[in-house]
Amino acid sequence: MEQQRRMDEGDWFHQVMQRITPQQYRPVVDVSPSAHSISRLLNITEADALKTLQRAQQVCDCKDLIQYFDPSLYIDAWNELDLINQEGKSLRVDRLVEFENELVILDYKLSIPDQNDPLYAQYQNQLSHYREALKPIHPSKSIKTLLIDSQGRNIQFH
Repeated sequence: MEQQRRMDEGDWFHQVMQRITPQQYRPVVDVSPSAHSISRLLNITEADALKTLQRAQQVCDCKDLIQYFDPSLYIDAWNELDLINQEGKSLRVDRLVEFENELVILDYKLSIPDQNDPLYAQYQNQLSHYREALKPIHPSKSIKTLLIDSQGRNIQFH
């Protein structure tokens, strides 16, 4: 039951991040949605919606991450971007941010596991697949991958 709760919270976190972060073809909105509107949208309690909004805002406000969420600092950004790798497998990137010479793939998790946790290697592998799928599309740009948790902590995978 606890594991299902964590999965639900992770899903809510992803959905709120998708809605509050600026992206291509969507104007920047200065006002975040209310806990009430998120509660209705995701069919969760207002307390859960408020907690989720606070997590998302904490990530967006993190000074180490601001360049990925402030549209004045990057060229373009996409949320929930679908990619197809060379084997024809469909992949979905949480957020891709384009800078002049670099692409940055962001992957959101509620928490970052310890390096000895099997999930750590799984996430590292997942981000490697994303990077490989993007290389042929933008061969002139370097590609960086970041795993970001709900408190704004992040780790870069190479």
